[in-house]
Amino acid sequence: MPLGPSIAERLNRARADLRMGVPVALVAQAGGGLAVAAEGLDPARFAL
Repeated sequence: MPLGPSIAERLNRARADLRMGVPVALVAQAGGGLAVAAEGLDPARFAL
């Protein structure tokens, strides 16, 4: 049994992060993207 999180656990974590307003990075061999819930967008978060 691997120590890292399973696919289901990673998906649950991503959903929870989106609910909290935390952006989620989506990464694949062909590219990637950044997902964030629209209601959680705050200009101060992007001012870093």
